Amino acid sequence: MGYLSGFHCFMKFVFRGKAFLFFVSTVIFFRINHPNKIKKTMIRFRQLYFSLVLSLFTLVSVIANPTVDKVKVKNYLLKTNRTIGFAHMVVKKTKVFNGNLSKSVNHERLARKYYNEGQLEKSVYHSYRARTLANEVIAENKAKAPMDASFTAEEQQMASGKPSDQELDDELAKEVPASVNGKDEDLMNGNLDIDIQ
Repeated sequence: MGYLSGFHCFMKFVFRGKAFLFFVSTVIFFRINHPNKIKKTMIRFRQLYFSLVLSLFTLVSVIANPTVDKVKVKNYLLKTNRTIGFAHMVVKKTKVFNGNLSKSVNHERLARKYYNEGQLEKSVYHSYRARTLANEVIAENKAKAPMDASFTAEEQQMASGKPSDQELDDELAKEVPASVNGKDEDLMNGNLDIDIQ
């Protein structure tokens, strides 16, 4: 109880502005009696303050834009590949062709290209688009999506700065002009060519 009442007294003291006056009078006292000590203390305080501000800024930057490393991106693409592979099997069975499988495959091919070039953020964005399209294909064909089809919280965070679907589709059309006329039927035989090395 004594601790709590002491704490309450301290808080009242602070909120009434006496703490500020006490601080100012202490600074003035030290300036008059110990000018060198106060100067050194103020320099240390400034250094500590700037270090703290810099650390907080760095922390906020990391939280807002988590570092995209190559291993995480590779795993991201591999999960998308497995989802597309499953969607491919479903379409082979149902023979429902609407172009989304082809678009998904082409986005993943572009994601792989960006991955190999070290453009990891772009790679994630197109792989996100590819997996989303593959999920649509699976849902349209009334199949149950595999576990790899969903996005983890970390994966969603990695793609949080992605452009709109239309912007990604436009970039795909620009980078891979042949993808505009891509047909699902053309993918029914042979390899999808989306493997990651």
